[in-house]
Amino acid sequence: RVLEVIDGDTIRVEIPHPPPGAQKEESVRLLGIDTPEINRRDPEVVYPGGLGVYMMDRIMDRVEFLRPGTGEGNILEMSRRLDANQ
Repeated sequence: RVLEVIDGDTIRVEIPHPPPGAQKEESVRLLGIDTPEINRRDPEVVYPGGLGVYMMDRIMDRVEFLRPGTGEGNILEMSRRLDANQ
């Protein structure tokens, strides 16, 4: 039984009747599937470049990377002031 998906190519499984001395839970890497690891980075470190970053800066009035809470991914907050006369 699958207990947890660790990442794109690794799962943690429960072994219902393990042999003596073996663990009841084991991490299993799936052969033939290679997904790169994506590590969380400090939201204070913003890497310039890329079309997406350029477009956000050009379109939005404010773009800010916020410090995430425990166990959360990166938080991106954007805002744009709309002119009622347009």
